[in-house]
Amino acid sequence: MKVAAALPWSMLRGWLAYGSVPIVGLITAPILARALGPEGRGQLAAMLQPLTVADAFAALGVPAAITFYIARGHSVNDIARVRNVMVLSSLAVVGTVLWFYSAAIAAMTNIDRFLILLLWTSIILGTVISNRRATWQGQRIYGPLDAERFSSAIIRLALIVLVAVFGIRSAYPYALAYVGAGLLAGICLSQLFVRLNESTMRTERVRPSAFVKYSVLASLGTISATLNNRLDQAILPAAVSASELGQYSVAVTVAEVPFILMIVMNRNLLAESSGGQERSVLTRTAILGFAGIGLTSLTLAIMSPWAIPLAFGDSFGPAVPVTQILLLATCFGAVFSCIGVVLSGRGHPGLGALGAVSATVMTVLLLFLAWPALDIHLAAWIAVGSQCVGAVVAVLVLISELRGRGNENSHCS
Repeated sequence: MKVAAALPWSMLRGWLAYGSVPIVGLITAPILARALGPEGRGQLAAMLQPLTVADAFAALGVPAAITFYIARGHSVNDIARVRNVMVLSSLAVVGTVLWFYSAAIAAMTNIDRFLILLLWTSIILGTVISNRRATWQGQRIYGPLDAERFSSAIIRLALIVLVAVFGIRSAYPYALAYVGAGLLAGICLSQLFVRLNESTMRTERVRPSAFVKYSVLASLGTISATLNNRLDQAILPAAVSASELGQYSVAVTVAEVPFILMIVMNRNLLAESSGGQERSVLTRTAILGFAGIGLTSLTLAIMSPWAIPLAFGDSFGPAVPVTQILLLATCFGAVFSCIGVVLSGRGHPGLGALGAVSATVMTVLLLFLAWPALDIHLAAWIAVGSQCVGAVVAVLVLISELRGRGNENSHCS
């Protein structure tokens, strides 16, 4: 009974909910492969991946700051004004960048620029939903988060099947299905779970400057993590063909299955760390998370030679070695991501971001040096190298931080 009580059941439930996304991905993979082929998959990735990067910049670390201050006992109203100003400012800048980049994506995909911009306006509603999600996370109300993720997967499955039933061969309707599923789930859950804890255990209000500082420092980690996972896909359309991009997109889809487990682990770690939980609680959550990530990555690496052609079609066989390389990168990325959220939860978002920032710098540097010879295999190895650098830097930062605390405790005693 004690063992059962000690297990972080919310994370296990989160694994099931977040695991529904890759399961749906495996179900819809044959549909997309046969409806779009490698070139169509590349067009789909070309529209969706820049949107993912844009979402990270639009958030500007605000969700992490919301979680931190809510977990520390502040009310939603304490942070509402400064949150809104930051989000509106970031959305204006990101929207301008997307406007210019849409021309290149329209030329690559042969899809009307207006339609691409219409798809990308989803970052506005997505940012609002992510802030609500961060509030639930800060209050450790994980039920709505899990329900949102599960319902998003089910809606996505239904929409993709519906599009396929009509025999559509264009990538754009499938992109709408991907984006629309998340927005519909977020809207529904926001309406069902409208009551949030407005009370506060703090008598002092959050200083706007402190909130901005935390958000900006936290954004270094979140943006860097997104760039580490998406930058290669965002710029590959300028270096490889749509068919090769489609192969890479499939490899990333499979390699990111363990990433789902990492999201749940980090969600719980940030809330626990921000709430001042003991190190033993954080350690237990991290061990369970890494065990799931490692086992899932190994299983996928072994199964991919026959599972990928079976699920996606024989034309996606070249994605197998790329998938195995990217799975290794996922494991390294989980290390600095985990350490980053723990340090951020302890009030050190700048230190927490160092691992992700170093990985991003290495990614940009290696992509620049390798650009003349860049292909999907080299891009995958660049991901491994940069994620490894980020993991090493994060571990060194954590060791330094623990030693610093040990010295402070010895002086106090």
